[in-house]
Amino acid sequence: MLFLSKYSLNVISLDEDKITDKIYADAKDAIENDDIKYIYLFEGEEENEHVKKLMEEIEGLEIIYLDPIYNISSNAKNDGYDYTDLMNENIDKL
Repeated sequence: MLFLSKYSLNVISLDEDKITDKIYADAKDAIENDDIKYIYLFEGEEENEHVKKLMEEIEGLEIIYLDPIYNISSNAKNDGYDYTDLMNENIDKL
């Protein structure tokens, strides 16, 4: 996610398939020292063991769920939502 660095965003992935001890330690250090209060997951995504461990170890840390916007549910359509609305909701959560 190097493309995000031009926006001064540092993303640390806690993806179960890619995480190492160093990445976990870097994430924990960033959360504790950079006043990070949230972990972002996609709606429907389960908390993996690393996320659960961080939630247990760091008081006040919260999970915020973002809509992956793969497709719009029939409920969202019936409520008048479109892709732009869902993207704006995600932006508000960030």
